[in-house]
Amino acid sequence: ALVLYSWLAKRKGIKLEEGASSFVVSVFYDALGLSFMLGILMFFLETEVPWFIYVSVAVILFISVVMIFFADRFIRFGLTFRFLDRVPKLKDIAGRILEYLEQHKSNPERLRLFLLSLGTRVVKYIFIYILFEGMLNLGFSLHNFALFSFGLAGTELSALIPIQGPGGFGTWELAFTVIFKALAIPAENIAEAGFVIHIVTQVWEYSIGLCALGWLFIKKD
Repeated sequence: ALVLYSWLAKRKGIKLEEGASSFVVSVFYDALGLSFMLGILMFFLETEVPWFIYVSVAVILFISVVMIFFADRFIRFGLTFRFLDRVPKLKDIAGRILEYLEQHKSNPERLRLFLLSLGTRVVKYIFIYILFEGMLNLGFSLHNFALFSFGLAGTELSALIPIQGPGGFGTWELAFTVIFKALAIPAENIAEAGFVIHIVTQVWEYSIGLCALGWLFIKKD
């Protein structure tokens, strides 16, 4: 994502540092929205789940809150280190992020960004759950939706694995199968369901991305 963003910014004559701040900050708002949603869904699990699920949600929530409310202090402290003078572009990006955070400290704005991130995440998970349920027929319920949401969130963390297949295929399906079996989902064709979900979501997301990219090419400045 960073490579594509850098290429687009260069093509449009935009300095990388100008937009990188909002790009980075949005990641933490997305993480906060996801962890908040999962925190609520914990009350509907009704069954025991692996301990690392709870730890992961707590860690993501903690890091997100710290970055949104206290990141400016950490960045300001980090900018005092002299080694950053050797990488001026990184220092400039950190400075832009600090500037953004200092200019957007109002709680109403933070609340709007949080609600937007939360709403986007909820809509995404609901529609993928509908696809998941359409294949496995486990029954629509908050319990099943909670299990599915934790499973999908854990699967998406497979993006952190250093070795990936093209488009994430292979590692994503493996993570999906392992995590959903750990959650004791009562279905035999979990691996097949994961493959179909990955195909559908990839086609949908790349289609949106290509349409947006095409619009950037044809749109007059």
